[in-house]
Amino acid sequence: MDSKPTYSAPALDKGLDILEILAKTVMPMTMSEISDKAGRSRGEIFRMLQVLELRSYISRNGAGDGYVLTNKLFMLGMERPPVKGIVEMALPVMHRLADEIWQPCHLVVASEEHIVRCTRRSGLCSSRGSPPSTGRLHFGPGLAGFSAGRRA
Repeated sequence: MDSKPTYSAPALDKGLDILEILAKTVMPMTMSEISDKAGRSRGEIFRMLQVLELRSYISRNGAGDGYVLTNKLFMLGMERPPVKGIVEMALPVMHRLADEIWQPCHLVVASEEHIVRCTRRSGLCSSRGSPPSTGRLHFGPGLAGFSAGRRA
């Protein structure tokens, strides 16, 4: 079977190239840096950046001089039925455990070299006057140095 694609979508390729470039860097990148890295003209990249920013896949950094990847793709991935199913199945068990041990309970998964907290359930906190709560999605530090729930 021929490994070459039958159809091409150059605009989609450009957009995905930009997302992949931004995903591999921590620092904001200027349009020039992105166009150099992608091997494309600034005119081609400019239009793509405009659409990606409008659709909230990327945003400008606080100083406005560079672009960064947002969490939109990550959040889309977390909306997939298998992930939602895991959280829905785990929550009742997490609630019981957190209430029993009076400690927070976290559901985390590995994502390459990072950990992702899918949900959190706080333990009973009546002595401090704060009610138990469910946390939000959190993308955390790398797996290195984590063992049995504790950071080494």
